[in-house]
Amino acid sequence: LFIPHYPTGDDGCKSMLEPIIVDVISEYFRIMEEAETDTILSSLEVLIERFPEQIASMAPMVVQKLVTAFAGYAKTAENDDDEASFSASCCLETLDGLLTRFIETPGTLAAVEGIMLPCIITIIRSERYFEFLDNGLDFLNIFTCCKVDLQSDLLWSCCGTVLEILNGWAMDYVQEGSTALCNYMSMDISRFVRSSTPGGVPYVQLLYKVCERNILYDNSSSEVSGHSAALLLRHFFSQSAQSLPRSERHLIEGMIWPTFAIVASKITARDFADADAEEVLKHQTSAGQDGQVYQPDQSSLYTLLCELGLAVTFYDAPSLMAKAMHCEQNTALTGAFFERLFQACEEIQTFSGSRLLVLALTELIKLDPATQLVTYLRNQIQPM
Repeated sequence: LFIPHYPTGDDGCKSMLEPIIVDVISEYFRIMEEAETDTILSSLEVLIERFPEQIASMAPMVVQKLVTAFAGYAKTAENDDDEASFSASCCLETLDGLLTRFIETPGTLAAVEGIMLPCIITIIRSERYFEFLDNGLDFLNIFTCCKVDLQSDLLWSCCGTVLEILNGWAMDYVQEGSTALCNYMSMDISRFVRSSTPGGVPYVQLLYKVCERNILYDNSSSEVSGHSAALLLRHFFSQSAQSLPRSERHLIEGMIWPTFAIVASKITARDFADADAEEVLKHQTSAGQDGQVYQPDQSSLYTLLCELGLAVTFYDAPSLMAKAMHCEQNTALTGAFFERLFQACEEIQTFSGSRLLVLALTELIKLDPATQLVTYLRNQIQPM
């Protein structure tokens, strides 16, 4: 157990260990049941850090050993065994550190994909493994990372599972699941739009349900669920506008007006708008000890919803305006949204938000000014 703790700069010790590193790690796994698991795994983590190339070459063996150890501890933990639960968590934390190192070597991740995905599915599919859900979603973030470029059917099936549990027993994990979902959209928005769960429910339908609930019922600018839902839908429509083939756009046509209506209804609601406006004003006027104006760590929910409305407009302004003119209620709601948007333009300061603002307003200017609403919007845009 003391082998990994030689001085970092001791090249002599390192060269002595290199030829036998495989045997050392194998011995660690052999004695795991005889010694304290966290002690074994902390030593293993040191070896992973100091012998990255050697560990990468034996990645399938190390990952398989850790996955098998986790499965054993997790099964024992089902009998309310706290010690086994802790050991299972330690195995997952070690796996997380190991897999994170492999992001820069996608070939290594590809080599362990077949070992890890069944483990990930086991964790995210069953509420029995709720305590390990954070780890399972973290693993999925790694395997869907743009640098990895894995596209297996098994990996894509995990996307549907995440959407299903976010609509069920894991509804409070929208923030934790949003990174992987955005990664899937970036990987292949067309496949995302075409995909359905084994039960035949389209991914886009599940996505809308998750985001609708979290946007409508997030009544505080400090809550993360509404932010995550707005970011998810903003990313979805932005990716669709850029990469979804025209031949497949009919698959999400039914999402355009409902999404816009949710956003418009939320930001024009007096209680929400006033509360968020006060928070924005505080951010603008409160100066710190250094005299600098305080800026929030992230965009307010109000601003993110404005950007989401812009993303929908950029995706299909003609269809949106057609729905807006369908009845007086829709027309009034659309006008109220853009009135709020023009008041909040200065709060859209991120590159992606500013880009959406320009693209969406450009699409509106292109429209035939045949209606009073479009004429109003053109008149508001031109002075900008």
